[in-house]
Amino acid sequence: MNEVKKLAAVWPFLTVVLTAFLFGGFALFYIRDHMPEQPPDMAVFAQSTPQSAQSQIVTVDVRKNGFFPNHIEVQAGTPVLLNFKKEKGISCIRDVASLDLDMNVYLKKGDNYYTLDNLQPGNYEFHCGMYMYSGTVTVK
Repeated sequence: MNEVKKLAAVWPFLTVVLTAFLFGGFALFYIRDHMPEQPPDMAVFAQSTPQSAQSQIVTVDVRKNGFFPNHIEVQAGTPVLLNFKKEKGISCIRDVASLDLDMNVYLKKGDNYYTLDNLQPGNYEFHCGMYMYSGTVTVK
Protein backbone atom coordinates (compact mmCIF):
# COMPACT_ATOMS: atom_id res chain seq x y z
CA MET A 1 0.00 0.00 0.00
CA ASN A 2 2.85 2.35 0.85
CA GLU A 3 4.47 1.66 -2.53
CA VAL A 4 1.26 2.62 -4.34
CA LYS A 5 1.25 6.00 -2.56
CA LYS A 6 4.89 6.59 -3.60
CA LEU A 7 4.09 5.71 -7.21
CA ALA A 8 1.05 7.96 -7.17
CA ALA A 9 3.21 10.84 -5.91
CA VAL A 10 5.90 10.34 -8.58
CA TRP A 11 3.60 9.54 -11.52
CA PRO A 12 2.82 13.18 -12.53
CA PHE A 13 6.54 14.01 -12.54
CA LEU A 14 7.37 10.95 -14.70
CA THR A 15 4.58 11.85 -17.13
CA VAL A 16 5.88 15.40 -17.55
CA VAL A 17 9.49 14.22 -18.05
CA LEU A 18 8.49 11.57 -20.59
CA THR A 19 6.29 14.02 -22.51
CA ALA A 20 9.06 16.66 -22.57
CA PHE A 21 11.56 14.05 -23.77
CA LEU A 22 9.30 12.92 -26.62
CA PHE A 23 8.46 16.45 -27.78
CA GLY A 24 12.11 17.48 -27.51
CA GLY A 25 13.18 14.52 -29.64
CA PHE A 26 10.60 15.27 -32.32
CA ALA A 27 11.59 18.96 -32.30
CA LEU A 28 15.27 18.09 -32.79
CA PHE A 29 14.53 15.84 -35.76
CA TYR A 30 12.25 18.45 -37.29
CA ILE A 31 14.79 21.24 -36.85
CA ARG A 32 17.63 19.09 -38.19
CA ASP A 33 15.70 18.24 -41.35
CA HIS A 34 14.60 21.83 -41.99
CA MET A 35 17.84 23.70 -41.28
CA PRO A 36 19.81 25.00 -44.28
CA GLU A 37 22.92 22.97 -44.98
CA GLN A 38 26.17 24.50 -43.88
CA PRO A 39 29.25 23.66 -45.91
CA PRO A 40 32.05 21.90 -44.06
CA ASP A 41 35.21 23.83 -43.26
CA MET A 42 37.69 23.97 -46.12
CA ALA A 43 34.98 22.96 -48.60
CA VAL A 44 35.71 22.99 -52.31
CA PHE A 45 32.64 24.13 -54.19
CA ALA A 46 31.74 22.94 -57.65
CA GLN A 47 31.49 25.40 -60.51
CA SER A 48 28.07 27.01 -60.82
CA THR A 49 28.09 27.02 -64.64
CA PRO A 50 29.97 25.07 -67.28
CA GLN A 51 33.16 26.74 -68.53
CA SER A 52 33.76 25.02 -71.83
CA ALA A 53 31.57 23.90 -74.70
CA GLN A 54 34.40 21.54 -75.77
CA SER A 55 33.89 19.27 -72.75
CA GLN A 56 32.01 16.00 -72.48
CA ILE A 57 29.13 16.84 -70.14
CA VAL A 58 27.79 14.06 -67.93
CA THR A 59 24.94 14.60 -65.46
CA VAL A 60 24.82 12.39 -62.38
CA ASP A 61 21.65 12.60 -60.29
CA VAL A 62 22.41 12.66 -56.57
CA ARG A 63 19.53 11.04 -54.70
CA LYS A 64 19.03 9.88 -51.15
CA ASN A 65 19.97 6.33 -52.18
CA GLY A 66 23.01 6.96 -54.38
CA PHE A 67 24.33 8.26 -57.68
CA PHE A 68 22.38 7.69 -60.91
CA PRO A 69 24.00 6.60 -63.15
CA ASN A 70 26.72 5.17 -60.97
CA HIS A 71 28.82 4.04 -63.93
CA ILE A 72 29.98 6.64 -66.47
CA GLU A 73 31.91 6.05 -69.69
CA VAL A 74 33.87 8.90 -71.33
CA GLN A 75 36.52 9.29 -74.02
CA ALA A 76 40.15 10.04 -73.18
CA GLY A 77 41.68 13.26 -74.47
CA THR A 78 38.66 15.52 -73.93
CA PRO A 79 37.88 17.29 -70.65
CA VAL A 80 34.90 15.87 -68.79
CA LEU A 81 32.42 18.14 -67.11
CA LEU A 82 30.62 16.17 -64.40
CA ASN A 83 27.36 17.68 -63.19
CA PHE A 84 26.37 16.22 -59.84
CA LYS A 85 22.73 17.34 -59.79
CA LYS A 86 21.25 17.34 -56.30
CA GLU A 87 17.44 17.69 -56.24
CA LYS A 88 17.10 18.17 -52.47
CA GLY A 89 19.25 20.39 -50.33
CA ILE A 90 19.28 18.06 -47.35
CA SER A 91 20.28 14.46 -47.90
CA CYS A 92 22.81 11.93 -46.70
CA ILE A 93 25.08 12.75 -49.65
CA ARG A 94 26.68 16.11 -48.89
CA ASP A 95 29.84 15.72 -50.91
CA VAL A 96 31.51 13.58 -53.53
CA ALA A 97 35.14 12.53 -53.34
CA SER A 98 37.68 10.44 -55.20
CA LEU A 99 41.30 9.72 -54.44
CA ASP A 100 41.70 8.43 -58.00
CA LEU A 101 40.46 11.73 -59.47
CA ASP A 102 41.85 14.03 -56.75
CA MET A 103 38.29 15.29 -56.15
CA ASN A 104 36.56 16.37 -52.95
CA VAL A 105 33.55 18.60 -53.67
CA TYR A 106 30.79 19.85 -51.38
CA LEU A 107 27.41 19.54 -53.14
CA LYS A 108 24.72 22.18 -52.87
CA LYS A 109 21.15 21.88 -54.14
CA GLY A 110 20.94 22.04 -57.93
CA ASP A 111 23.76 21.78 -60.48
CA ASN A 112 27.31 21.13 -59.27
CA TYR A 113 29.84 21.10 -62.13
CA TYR A 114 33.31 19.63 -61.72
CA THR A 115 35.87 19.45 -64.53
CA LEU A 116 38.17 16.48 -65.01
CA ASP A 117 41.14 17.18 -67.29
CA ASN A 118 43.79 14.91 -68.80
CA LEU A 119 42.17 11.62 -67.87
CA GLN A 120 44.13 8.57 -68.94
CA PRO A 121 42.29 5.39 -69.97
CA GLY A 122 41.23 3.34 -66.98
CA ASN A 123 38.64 3.05 -64.21
CA TYR A 124 38.28 5.73 -61.55
CA GLU A 125 36.10 5.41 -58.46
CA PHE A 126 34.14 8.14 -56.67
CA HIS A 127 32.03 7.99 -53.52
CA CYS A 128 30.01 10.06 -51.08
CA GLY A 129 31.78 11.44 -48.03
CA MET A 130 30.59 8.59 -45.82
CA TYR A 131 31.61 5.87 -48.33
CA MET A 132 28.02 4.56 -48.41
CA TYR A 133 27.39 5.21 -52.13
CA SER A 134 29.88 4.99 -54.95
CA GLY A 135 30.31 5.01 -58.69
CA THR A 136 32.94 4.67 -61.39
CA VAL A 137 34.20 6.67 -64.33
CA THR A 138 35.58 4.54 -67.15
CA VAL A 139 37.85 6.36 -69.58
CA LYS A 140 38.32 4.65 -72.96
